[in-house]
Amino acid sequence: MTSGLCELGVYRLLPSLLLVLGYALQAVTPRPLGELLLLVFLAASICAASVFWRGAMLLFLSGSLTGFIFEVIGLSTGLPFGSYTYHWAAPRILGVPVPVVVAWGTYVYTSYLSSLPLPGRRGRAVATVLYMVFLDLGLDPVMVERGLWEWTAPGSSWFGVPVSNFAGWGLVTAIAVLVYQRIVRDEPQVPRIGSLTVLAACLVVAREATAATIVPFISSFALLTTLSALVYVLGGRKSIK
Repeated sequence: MTSGLCELGVYRLLPSLLLVLGYALQAVTPRPLGELLLLVFLAASICAASVFWRGAMLLFLSGSLTGFIFEVIGLSTGLPFGSYTYHWAAPRILGVPVPVVVAWGTYVYTSYLSSLPLPGRRGRAVATVLYMVFLDLGLDPVMVERGLWEWTAPGSSWFGVPVSNFAGWGLVTAIAVLVYQRIVRDEPQVPRIGSLTVLAACLVVAREATAATIVPFISSFALLTTLSALVYVLGGRKSIK
C-alpha cells in the first residue's frame, strides 16, 4: 500500500496538506496564536518538502530576503510598489515589520508549491508570479482596510491600492524565483491537485474582508481559482520521478 502511494507521488502532497492546515488554523484561531500555528505548519511543510525537494527552504529564504530588500527600498524611495507607510505594531528591521518579511517567503513558497504540478520550470516561474499578483489583489485592500499600512499617493488604484504595487509584486516574485532557480536545478513534480494549495491562503483574507473589500477579495479568489484550474489541467504531463 505504501509502495503504491509512493509510486503515485501521493506522499508529495504532504507539504501542501500541512500548509493548508496551517492557513486553516490561522483563519479560525485568534491572533497571535493563529500566526504562530501557521509558522509551525509552514516549518513542517518545508521540512516535509525537503525530503524530495532540496530547494524548498532556499525558496522560502529567497522570497523573504528579496521581499525584505525591496521593502526597504520601497519605504525610502516609493519604488517599485508606490509610496506607503506601515502602521503595523510589530518588531521591525530597517522599518520593515518582521511579519511582512516572513509573509513574502511564505507566499512565494506557497505559490511555487502550487505550480509544481507543471512540468517545466519556466511555466512554474510564470505561474508563481501570477499566483502572487492575483493573491495580492485581495490581500492588499483588506490589509489597508485593517490599517496595517497606508498608501500615501495611490494615484490610479485598485480599491485604494496603486496599480504600481501589483507590478512591484510581480517584479519581486520574479527576482526571488530567478535567484532560486539559478541555484536549484532539480525539482520534483507533484500531483495535479497540489495546484489548489494557494487557495488556502485566501482563508485569512476572507476572515478579515469587510463589505468595503469583499469585491477585491472575490475577484482575487476567482482569478486564483481559474489559474489553479489551468495549472491542474496542464500539470501531470510527465510522470513523477
